[in-house]
Amino acid sequence: LRTLAKPVLGLMKTALLALLIALATPCLAANSECPIDQHEHLKHLRLIARHHTGSTINPSKLTAAWSSQEFSKVRVEIGGCEHFGLHAVGTVKSKHNVSEQEVFALANKLARAVLAQQEAASIAKSLDNGEYTKTSNEGAEHFSLELQGFQEFGFSVNHRAGFVEISLSGTGE
Repeated sequence: LRTLAKPVLGLMKTALLALLIALATPCLAANSECPIDQHEHLKHLRLIARHHTGSTINPSKLTAAWSSQEFSKVRVEIGGCEHFGLHAVGTVKSKHNVSEQEVFALANKLARAVLAQQEAASIAKSLDNGEYTKTSNEGAEHFSLELQGFQEFGFSVNHRAGFVEISLSGTGE
């Protein structure tokens, strides 16, 4: 039971973080009691999006989306009131499950697309050095690692019919 509980909890944390960002962001943007300036989140999102041709921004939901050579679709959500939250999903067409090295390469590409250069380099270094915790559950794998400026940070890979999804999620300090 313990070996099953740990992977399930890791995946549940990632799913819960994504759900909280998705549901809370529109409400928090309207909340004047929020100590974090939601306009700063929008500025941050615009900074990310301006580096990607054809990106679209939904300011009310604090989301951005685009496609690139690496990903058929990328979607980024940021927000939070108590802590900064980031959730990014990159989708790749694939007829087969990708290897762990391919997963790391995709996670690194997604990190470079949505995070600061220093943060993306730190992720690459952690993966290269094996400084992560891996859990698996029902075809999904989750990798947790430490990243400066984040209380929790990790990424997941899900293999779906004809697609691979890489999700990065983190909550700030």
